[in-house]
Amino acid sequence: MSRRELVFVLENSFPYYAGGIENWTYNMVKRLRDNYHITIVSENRNFGSERLYYNIPDGIKLIPYFSFRKYKWYSLINHSYFSLLDYKLRKHSIARAINKVLNSLNDKDTVIIALSTMAASYAAGKIKHNHKEIEFVCSSRGPHADVMSKNYPLFKKQILASEISNMRRADIVLTNGYDTQEYYSKRGIRSIVMKNGVDLAPFYDSVPESPYKTHNKIILSVGTLWDIKGIPELISAFGIMLRKGVQNVELCFAGKGDPSKYEEQAKRLGVDKYVHFIGHQSNLIPYYKNATVIACLSGGGGFGMAAIEAMASGRPVVAWDSPVYKQFQTTKQTMVLTEEKNVEKLAQSLMEVMSNEDNFSIICNNAKLIASEFDWSKVVDDFIKIIDNQ
Repeated sequence: MSRRELVFVLENSFPYYAGGIENWTYNMVKRLRDNYHITIVSENRNFGSERLYYNIPDGIKLIPYFSFRKYKWYSLINHSYFSLLDYKLRKHSIARAINKVLNSLNDKDTVIIALSTMAASYAAGKIKHNHKEIEFVCSSRGPHADVMSKNYPLFKKQILASEISNMRRADIVLTNGYDTQEYYSKRGIRSIVMKNGVDLAPFYDSVPESPYKTHNKIILSVGTLWDIKGIPELISAFGIMLRKGVQNVELCFAGKGDPSKYEEQAKRLGVDKYVHFIGHQSNLIPYYKNATVIACLSGGGGFGMAAIEAMASGRPVVAWDSPVYKQFQTTKQTMVLTEEKNVEKLAQSLMEVMSNEDNFSIICNNAKLIASEFDWSKVVDDFIKIIDNQ
């Protein structure tokens, strides 16, 4: 029996862009390639994106599609309503790239996995309409339309409606957490939870040498530098902590993005000397395991990879009391949850953990146990069972 063809469709310039979706894709395809033929359809390299974040394993095809983000001038219209024109063009560019892939496969048994509910799923749905034999899997790695509509509020209704229309064309809908599953269920979309994963083995090794150039205590936050990751609230809470007399503590952010506005915030609060932006790190384990406390404050959705890694590290985690993090502790307490967006209470929770670390050993052990359910081997097995209808 010939191997099935899996076509993963992304909306960023993988492998020259790193994020949760890209990390999930990379870890999945390198484990699936022994059993499937794999093609990745992703955006052309964006202007200024010189860094190669992922080395594509042998045997995996990479097909780029065109978008204007390859040009320097695109930054002038990014986040303006003019960029919606590029988004609409991108939908059709993705569809053409998928068609190119299908033509090369000569009607082989093919599954298209669209890793966004927007342009990627629109294109896959359009292809599905003309190729009934393919299987279309729409994978939501978070509330894509809701996030997108915040940049284009005048078109919010159309964006949200487009997402649901795209998802209804799919044979299978995957969601990245029970919170995301419920979010779409309320909109009439049935889905199967497809978790994020973690390579757990390195987390079980002994504590590596500290990468921090200080003997102070460390509060760590991991994720792209966006407001939705709770960065403004964490910096504000850190300022409160220092004003209350907390000493010998520093705040570190690990993740890609422009830190300038957050540096300005730290400077306004007079804490910039103790706030550090260390950029994207290919190996985060030393940072996790040598942190005093890890802050997980994302306002997105699903089983966030940073939260899973934080739990696997064995260090105490302070997180928002939101559906995103509540779903990690349905059976055992794995985190200290604090009222969402309340910077005073966030500061209080961080101070409590930092002053009484030993009191949280049971919670940390619970977190490591729950994190074991997210090993990549289990995630890949679940994915295979779903797409092969086992």
